[in-house]
Amino acid sequence: MLEAFAQSPDKVTGQAIGAALLQCALDQGLAKAGYELGFHYGVTVKDGMQALKIFQQTAKLGHKESLFKLHRLFNEGDYGIAKDPQRANCYYEKYKIASRNSPDPIPDLDTTCPLPPKPMPAQT
Repeated sequence: MLEAFAQSPDKVTGQAIGAALLQCALDQGLAKAGYELGFHYGVTVKDGMQALKIFQQTAKLGHKESLFKLHRLFNEGDYGIAKDPQRANCYYEKYKIASRNSPDPIPDLDTTCPLPPKPMPAQT
């Protein structure tokens, strides 16, 4: 969707409209819209923290691709995000569960796999 708006004569305004539409769709529970919005913030806007927040919101909806993207971001350090093997592993474990089961929401994701600067929970 953002690509279509980026073709407008005023690219910045077009991208802002596209991002607002995707955010609206995400707010209504459409995970795929959030996944695309996360890439917009990470790649186009170059705002890694905002991308993380969007991918986290989408992952809480049970979107397995967003869980894997969060794993990769912390595993590889993309979008200017510091590598964090513990967080990467947390998201990968959630991804494996989501891949085996139907995409159930993960309402406790902010507690079990919190975004920085919150510390990771103690291992049990």
